[in-house]
Amino acid sequence: MVWDGETPQKPLGPLTINAAALAARLNASVSFARPGPFRFPGLPRADYRIRIGGFPDGVYVKEMTYGGLDVLHEPMRFGSAAPGAGLRVVLARDGGFIQAKVGDTDGNPVSQAWVYVMPDGVPSSAALSAALVSGRTDQTGAFASGALRPGKYYVLASETEAFPTPESMDALWRARTRATEVELAPKGTAAVKLEPVTIE
Repeated sequence: MVWDGETPQKPLGPLTINAAALAARLNASVSFARPGPFRFPGLPRADYRIRIGGFPDGVYVKEMTYGGLDVLHEPMRFGSAAPGAGLRVVLARDGGFIQAKVGDTDGNPVSQAWVYVMPDGVPSSAALSAALVSGRTDQTGAFASGALRPGKYYVLASETEAFPTPESMDALWRARTRATEVELAPKGTAAVKLEPVTIE
């Protein structure tokens, strides 16, 4: 794990990298305070989804590759790379934030609505599950994301929960046509107002 640009002096910790197998109940995690070399203990050959948590404000994963292949929004097929090839994670500190306010047609706040943030450039509904950022609104209808990579996003709200299944991701993928487009600047904050839509 490395930094994009200058390395900050202050420890991040604790960061956690989790590898969860897609087709079996295999799970491995590594925690540490600073970027640097890391090793998963006893990881069998399988397809894994990599998740990283514990970031302070403004920090996000800019790149993630395994054996030279992009696995930021795709599963990592452990064992498919050349011997000695590892997982490389690049962290950046210029992340921005999306804030959403969800209300009904009369302008009343909608609490506990789901807000879905979908990066532009995700190639398919199959890849959407890994790229998706989601959360629920509070009692005032407000939602705030964590740090996101600068760029274009599609944001929508719904009272329907989307699950990480092919059918649910297909429905959310089709609903992008009713999403609000947001251009997120480095270290910026983008605010949007949304009305819930039906995902079907």
